[in-house]
Amino acid sequence: MKIAAAAVIFCMGLAIGLADTGCTKDENDACKGISLYTEDHNGDRHCCFAGYNGISTKTSVTNGVTVFTCTCKGSGSTGGSSASPKDPQIAAPAPLELTPLDEYRQNSLEKHNELRALHGSPPLVLSDELNSYAQAWAEHLAANNIFGHSAAVLPSGQKIGENIAYYSSSAGADYKGPEPVQLWYDEIKDYDLKTHTSTGVTGHFTQVVWKASTQLGVGKARTADGMSVFAVANYWPPGNYNNEYPENVPDLV
Repeated sequence: MKIAAAAVIFCMGLAIGLADTGCTKDENDACKGISLYTEDHNGDRHCCFAGYNGISTKTSVTNGVTVFTCTCKGSGSTGGSSASPKDPQIAAPAPLELTPLDEYRQNSLEKHNELRALHGSPPLVLSDELNSYAQAWAEHLAANNIFGHSAAVLPSGQKIGENIAYYSSSAGADYKGPEPVQLWYDEIKDYDLKTHTSTGVTGHFTQVVWKASTQLGVGKARTADGMSVFAVANYWPPGNYNNEYPENVPDLV
């Protein structure tokens, strides 16, 4: 676990590997990212985006369309892409309609507070300023179809915490609210609540339950083709400060 004397931001890597190699791992630094792709018999590459601990790939045929699925086996997201149908009469599925942003934010807030309560951490409240910041960054990621952290600094100069997530599906992608929060929280499996040490990437989990954080901002945006969605959550005060884990990442109550 990376620890510094400021809010630690952990990246869930963006990635691409060689065809038929199974998984590629970035053993040292999830923020560096790797590249992983699947390759079909025509030599066409289908990019996958996923997290730190690797990706497994598989190929299937649905309604005559070859689908290449990339599944993250670690703390990151899952994604996939499908080959373009050879038969022009086969239409791609229509992108899903996004859950309204206000509803998404409320769902995300409720999931955060549900999980924080498991540790006795007080509930968060939504902040308009943090919401605006998170939404702007989510829209930036979606517009450019990239995956990475913002500077995590408000115009006032205040540092904030940040978690991000990405999901892609050939059938259309959406987050309703709880999914990325649960994804981040699931890093608890690699965090020892007694010794406050970790065996993997756990900074998303610790920020979700960080006791001193009181405000939350949430945003999400989808790419123009509707196949990918990005989620951003910002926190104030930020978490993941060195030497403050014991009092801010409580054991389960």
